Amino acid sequence: MKKQFTGMFEKALEFAIKKHKGQKRRDTNMPYFWHPINVAENIEEMKQSKNLELLMTAAILHDTVEDCP
Repeated sequence: MKKQFTGMFEKALEFAIKKHKGQKRRDTNMPYFWHPINVAENIEEMKQSKNLELLMTAAILHDTVEDCP
């Protein structure tokens, strides 16, 4: 990630990594947390917004509600 943010994104990243600990992608067997990281990177590359940190934070957290205890 290239941009400097307020810390919200970093906190969300730490939270998501913790919540997805031990989960693997079925198709690749890679750690699951790489999926939300890739989504956030895609947003960073393709989206121009004053709210980039918020959009990337939402991307990082988008599966924690459905997939994590």
